[in-house]
Amino acid sequence: MLSVLMDSLDGRVARKLKADSEFGKELDSLSDLISFGLAPAIIVYIFVYESVWSFWGIWVSALFTICGAIRLARFNTLCNIDYFIGVPITFSGGFIALLLLFTDKLMWVIYPIIMVILSILMISPLHVPKLGK
Repeated sequence: MLSVLMDSLDGRVARKLKADSEFGKELDSLSDLISFGLAPAIIVYIFVYESVWSFWGIWVSALFTICGAIRLARFNTLCNIDYFIGVPITFSGGFIALLLLFTDKLMWVIYPIIMVILSILMISPLHVPKLGK
């Protein structure tokens, strides 16, 4: 959850300090991939899949991370537009992290279903409005 806060601040601070650059944009995407793609996938694997669905859980977790990387690569190649193409990885990873708070209440099968749906939505051509613009 700390990643969500930091991600919302980093771009604003860089623009205010006039320190934004292409390098910073790429570095931000790399940290988004780790914070919102890889970390949630590993945590879901450890706390949900490892004991009940280890082989397929690795594949679902990998799919989530790979789709997040593809989504970020596409985002970095687009010019500034007023909407996102595909669901942002920050939403997807944050949603998965939020669901982890309910592992004792949700059936384990909910996690792979939601992770696959979010993976597809991240690389879909869906137009998602940017909030705060």
